[in-house]
Amino acid sequence: MSVLGDLIYDSRILVVDDNPANVALLEAILDSAGYRDVQGLTDPRGVLGRFVEREHDLVLLDIQMPHLDGFAVMRQLSAVHRDDYLPVIVLTAFGDLDTRLRALEAGARDFITKPFDTREVLRRIENMLEARLLLREKRAQASVLEELVAERTRQLRELNQTLEERVRQRTAELEHLNRELESFSYTVSHDLRAPLRAINGFAALLRDELQAGSIPNSQEYLQRILSAGERMRQLIDDLLMLAQLDRKAIQRKPVDLSAIAREVGAALAAAHPQRSLRLAVEPDLKAHCDPQLMRIVLENLLGNAWKYSSGREDAVVEFGAEGLGAERAFYVRDNGAGFDLAYASKLFQPFQRFHSAKAYEGTGVGLATVHTIIVRHGGRIWAESAPDKGTTMRFSLPEP
Repeated sequence: MSVLGDLIYDSRILVVDDNPANVALLEAILDSAGYRDVQGLTDPRGVLGRFVEREHDLVLLDIQMPHLDGFAVMRQLSAVHRDDYLPVIVLTAFGDLDTRLRALEAGARDFITKPFDTREVLRRIENMLEARLLLREKRAQASVLEELVAERTRQLRELNQTLEERVRQRTAELEHLNRELESFSYTVSHDLRAPLRAINGFAALLRDELQAGSIPNSQEYLQRILSAGERMRQLIDDLLMLAQLDRKAIQRKPVDLSAIAREVGAALAAAHPQRSLRLAVEPDLKAHCDPQLMRIVLENLLGNAWKYSSGREDAVVEFGAEGLGAERAFYVRDNGAGFDLAYASKLFQPFQRFHSAKAYEGTGVGLATVHTIIVRHGGRIWAESAPDKGTTMRFSLPEP
């Protein structure tokens, strides 16, 4: 039995011979051998229609027939056959070389010479069907392999695109870190030196007065030393928080920003009970973000609005949202001191101040912190302002 077992005996076989006796004989031989799907045809002109209607696994084809010989039938089948392996065994009483060559050129795969031996017929048919089934199996495997290769190629392309996007994101992060490092270097060389100079200077004055036995200004000197030390502590704390933001994992979840804004506003009002300020918070403003980091954002933005509107008796601070095209932007708006947008390029750099430290206290790190948080969320932040006309800080966050 064939290595493919029972599959061969389910093959579709068509016997074509103008002699009904030959057709009946071959049908009987194949039926007795166990083949279950054998059809006979005595008119060669019907072969093409049978084959188009139902493709066969094997055709036993006579050569010498009226109306249409076997060579013409094979040419017809070659035109409609779906693959390049035409399953035809030629039945011929002519065993000469010329007939065989013509049959091979027309598409024949094997020959059976009349009168034929039953054992030879069955062996040749079995061999032909086994070869065809094996070919189909190999082609199916090749098709599966092609699909696997195509899928793997698609996955590799997607992975490459993902890696390229990660590289772009990481490059942007490194550029941002480099800019912050430059600002940090400036801070170390300038901002931190200022309170150190104050501490050293007033400590020296205090020392000289103590050595002279006179201490009329001692309390003032000590207070200035303490103030300089406190400013240095604030600078160091803000620097540490800014540095930690780049390492903190973002935990995104649905967040009620309106609720956070009201809480921050209540804390600011409690810390400055002497202020007369109206805080307007639009209700039900929600975003998909890190709640702890967004609290830092609103604490800084609302805190700045609160601070820079301190010169207004009718101070108003608003938190809301508006649509800007396809983008939704949250905003914090005040009617306070404002600033000149000509300097906006430095707005989110650490330790950049547009007002004097005497007029408005602070370290100049808050907006740099806000910018880092918004960018890490995949959003953007920008400002609208004018001197003495207030400021609107807008920021966007990606939708989930």
